[in-house]
Amino acid sequence: MSVTITGAGIPLYRLLAVRKMVELEAKGLKFRGGSVTAKMKRELGVKGNRHAVLQAIEAAIAANVASDATRAATLQPGDIVSDIRARLEVAKPALDYAKAVRERDAAARCQCEHCPHCDVENAAEYIR
Repeated sequence: MSVTITGAGIPLYRLLAVRKMVELEAKGLKFRGGSVTAKMKRELGVKGNRHAVLQAIEAAIAANVASDATRAATLQPGDIVSDIRARLEVAKPALDYAKAVRERDAAARCQCEHCPHCDVENAAEYIR
């Protein structure tokens, strides 16, 4: 099973991952690119120790969850359908281009019986 995180879920997932990184850093694990705690201090504007940073991250997670719950409570079924339609409209040019490329490639294939690209059964004879 795989889960794809998109849209409004990305900031929440990032906060959850950063929280775990700060906890692991407290246990001695080191990450590339500097201290995660120091980065979060700058990002969240927190002064103090790792415990203060973890409290600020927890507060940001709680605020994010609360805003998602509020948004979900006000969401109407028609909003979901219109959101899906809007996303499909954005993706339509890319899908049309991919379809055109597949059709072009299919038309460009050789249709003879003398090469391995066209007739797999005759490939052995072509090689000999």
